[in-house]
Parts: sequence; structure tokens; C-alpha cells
Amino acid sequence: MGLFTDTKEYAVATAKRMTWCLIVVTFFILLGCDSGAKKIAPKDIDASTDGDELLIGEDDLSSDDAVDGTSKDDHGLKDDTMVSDTDVVPETCGNSQVDEGEVCDGNLIECIDIDDNIYSAGKATCLDTCLGWDTVTCDEIPHTCGNGIVEGPEVCDTQLLTNCVEIDPAQYSAGKAYCLDDCSGYDTVTCEEITEDSDVVTDDDNTAEIDIVPDSDTVGSCGSARFDGSSGYIEVAHAALLNLTGNWTIEAWVNQDTNDALSPILRKGGATASPAYYIYGTYFQFLYTEAPRAGYYYAADTSSAVEATGPATPANGEWYHIALVKNGSTVTTFIDGVAGSAITDANNAYANSENLYFGSRQSTTPGYFDGLIDEIRISSVARYTASFTPQERFANDANTVGLWHFEETSGTIADNAAGSGLNGTLTGGVTWEDACAAEGPIVVPDDDVMPDVDVDVDVDVDTATGVIDTIGSDLEPYVGDVSRMRGNYYSCDTDSTLTEIEMYLDPAAATTVYFVVYESTTLDGTYYPLESVSRSVSAAGAEFYTSGPLTVSLQAGTYYFIGAWWGSSAAVGYAADTSATSYDTAFGAWDTGMTLESVTSAPASIDYDSTYYANNAYYQRLTTE
Repeated sequence: MGLFTDTKEYAVATAKRMTWCLIVVTFFILLGCDSGAKKIAPKDIDASTDGDELLIGEDDLSSDDAVDGTSKDDHGLKDDTMVSDTDVVPETCGNSQVDEGEVCDGNLIECIDIDDNIYSAGKATCLDTCLGWDTVTCDEIPHTCGNGIVEGPEVCDTQLLTNCVEIDPAQYSAGKAYCLDDCSGYDTVTCEEITEDSDVVTDDDNTAEIDIVPDSDTVGSCGSARFDGSSGYIEVAHAALLNLTGNWTIEAWVNQDTNDALSPILRKGGATASPAYYIYGTYFQFLYTEAPRAGYYYAADTSSAVEATGPATPANGEWYHIALVKNGSTVTTFIDGVAGSAITDANNAYANSENLYFGSRQSTTPGYFDGLIDEIRISSVARYTASFTPQERFANDANTVGLWHFEETSGTIADNAAGSGLNGTLTGGVTWEDACAAEGPIVVPDDDVMPDVDVDVDVDVDTATGVIDTIGSDLEPYVGDVSRMRGNYYSCDTDSTLTEIEMYLDPAAATTVYFVVYESTTLDGTYYPLESVSRSVSAAGAEFYTSGPLTVSLQAGTYYFIGAWWGSSAAVGYAADTSATSYDTAFGAWDTGMTLESVTSAPASIDYDSTYYANNAYYQRLTTE
């Protein structure tokens, strides 16, 4: 044992030597680990409330040198691929000065200065790339998608359709779109994009004329709805304008797979009341080989069916056009433009409160259509009185009550292209299909042919025409409040198209205003939704705020409420002529004002007796054609 006097002393010395070895080894291990690791600094918990300027190195953050070949830069830009990216950090980033190509450089910013529509408080630091802000410390404006109010980062918040032209007038020419489920934008699959037209030609006079060369625009692939013959149908909620009077036309393009059961194409009626009208395809009938396509309606005065049979029986698997037309006292079913035997009956169709169904007979003995339905249009005129060639894609005009193209390709809503709020809901065995009567791309005539006025120029520009009626005045301004609906009731005696609503308002803060049209068959009856569009408005003071472009058919003999409502996000002022007695309009006449309180969403209906305000004409401008 040499220098050690006994075994105990030797053991103590050995233990000391081992302790020093462990200390040395631990030191080198820690040194090696520290040289290859990145420090993680604590988060600056005062970033959203302090008034400090961001100092270089305050959070001990360093840029990530590895750009390419990594899946993520720790403090730089997010890599677009796993292999490499093209993110370039400005060479001047880090000098504490905002140079060209930089958004920021080492500084703090109030979050509301980044976007006061999204953030309400907090401060944000500059990203290490100098190309943006780290908004994790920003407080977003509280928002609830689905409450009908556009809040914070929401682009929209409504279950109603919005005109595509309002969404982006530079990109879309027509159509309507729903708000996405997360309120982040619109589903523009149903919007019609602007196509390049050559509609302007040179003239050499100064008179008002149509200087437009019509063209044909290719819209895109067509579509239809496929019904399974056992459970599928599309349902449209009842509205007063679906109870047809006078002359009218109901038509559709269909392709029937089988005829072993009743083949309902369209029927307004359920199991609780007589159907108002009905068109159906070929079906098998006991003791008969086939019963041809036909249509009928229930006469209001006699409660009996008025049936008109078609002239022919197309084979299964073929596209055909069917139309039921009431022209005065004559009722006719046309198949592919050829008339069947006419029936004489002057009675109006039975008016019920039942829903409208496509592809189903909803009664005590239900039936279902088996095949494809491409187009359905209901019109307030007798469109056909003699042989004709059917359009393969129906057009919308002032006489269109409802128009369904079935070109959505996804979702459970069948959009009414006439813009009257009559959207259908897909139920059961019904799906979208890429097929139609046109059997190819949809080609529609140019819809931007409008009269223009020459003003000593060589080339004209399309100019829309219309009559602007001003109702009410600003002599009696109201401070207003939140959650209100205001407007006027009107009677219509001339078929017209409402193209714009302007309401004189005074918003206390930025908010969303909903411009609406409701209709009724009687002045003092129940009014049902016809149109609704939302507009984000700022607190710009008392002035006229516009709905933007509209296409709302106003029918003679019908009554309308036209106005606006707003929710609880901001108080909105308005004005009225409080001693009004009469106002004539291009389409009819003003009747009385309308007031409704505590409005947080669009009413399903409006009762005249509980909302009219005599002698109050709320200040608005209406443009009609």
C-alpha cells in the first residue's frame, strides 16, 4: 500500500480522486453540450403592455443560419418545402433601421396599427426577417362566426346570399355566393367571372342609342341534380310569390331513368293541403303502357285539378324540355317546344302555404323522381304560346320568379339565380352531377348590353339606365340605436327591377348594414324575405349608404317592404319625413313607414299590422328599371 498507513486511509484517498474525476468529466460534458445547443430565452411577458422599445438581444433571439435543407427556420420565414425555399432576408435586417424591402427592423408596434379591424390591443415585435410582425401577443377583437355580425377578422357573417359583384366587381359579373362556415370569406364557386368582351364600337352621332355588339360568353361546365328515385328531393321554403296568379310558366329540363313509378319533377304542396301546381314525367299506369308527361294545377275556385297532357312520350335516358303554361284561360303542356292538347280554365291556381319540392311528391303516398333535373324556371308570364326551340340554359329576367341551374357541384344548397331568396335544400338521395341538357360548355348570350348616351365622343362606354325615386327627407333626424330595422312599405303596379337601395344613415361606429326586400300578396298581410345583401360601413357621418348593385324583380299587384337593419355592434341614426302623406315611385307608390326593434338577425317574416308607422316616410333612394 506504499504511502498509506492503513486500509482506511487508502479508501479515503481513493474516494477523493474519484470525486475530482467526476467533476472534470462533468465539466467537459457540459462544455460540449453548451457549444452545440441554442439558448432559449424566457418570453417577454410585458410585450403586450410595456412601453419599452425592443432592444437588440432583449429576448436573446438569434437568426437561424440554416435556411435551405431544413424543414423550418426557427426565427425566419416559414419554409415552403422540405428541400429548399426562396425566402430572402434583407441584408440590412438587424441594423435597427427600416430600410427598403423591410416592414420593420427590431421595433415594437401597437397591434391596432397593424390592422384595427382585427386587433383591439397589445404590441407586436418585428420578426427576425424584418418582413412582418409577430402578432402572437396581439388581442383580437372578439368575434363569433354565425351571429350575423361582421366582427374582427371576419370577412362576412351571414347565411344569406351576397351578390358576387359586391365581393369583387373587377372579377365577377353575376351570381351570388354564400359566406364560408368560418366567416373568413365567400364560396365563389357560384360566381360568374368577367370574360373579355368587345362590346364597344365607334359611332358618329350624339344620340342615345345601343352601341353594343352582343357576344356569347362561355361560362363553364354545366351541372345537374341526380335524384335516386327513392328518397332524394330538393325543398324550397314557401314564399308568397310562389302562389301564381294570372299568366305563368313552369318549365324544366329532365332526363328520366325509369318510369316504373310516378315521376314528380316539380310540385308545390305537401301532405296537408292540395298542391298548387305540379309537373311530372312519364310513369307506368295500370292497364296502360305509359302515361305521357303532363302538368296540372288545382283551380282556386273549384278545387279541382286542371290537367294538360303532353304531345309525346320521350324515351328514358333522353334529355327533354317540359313546360306547363297558363295563358289567360288556356292551359298547355309543351314537350321539346311542341304543344299538347290545350285545356280551357280561367281560374287561378290554388294558393297554399306549402313548400315547393323538386323531384318528389310529398303527400300521404309519396313518390320520387329517378334521373337528372338540369334546369327549373318559374315565370310570371306565359312564355310560350306556339311551337318554339327551348333554351338549353334558362335566362333570368324581370319576369322570373325562380331559376335553379343546379350547377353548384358541392354543398346542400341549390341557389336561386333569380335572387329572390328561394334557395333549395338537398335532402336524401340527391347529388350533384356533371351533366346537362347542353352536353357541353354553357354558352349564354351577352348580359351587359345596355343603352348608353353619346356625349360627343368617338367611342361609347356601357352605361346603365334607371329611375331614381327619393322617399322621405332628412328634416327629422333620429339619433337611432342598435338592433333596428327601418324602411317603407310599397305597392307595385308596374313590373320593374330594383337595382339599388340607398338608405340615409348615420352610423356611430363601423358596422354591418343589411339591405333587405320583403314581399306580400296583400298590403296588410305577412311579408316574406325576397332579397338581402350585407355591406360593411364606416362612421362617415350622415349620408346615403348603398346596397350596391341588385337584381330584384318587383311584380305588379304585389306589395313590398324595402329597407335595412343592423345588429348590436353599433348604434345607427336615420331620418324621416314625419308628416308624409304620399310618394309616387316609378314602380308604384309609398304606403307607410316601417319600424322594428331588437333585430339581431334577419326576420323570417314581417307582420304589417305590428310594424307599420303611419305618416313616417324613412329617407331612402330606390333605383329601378
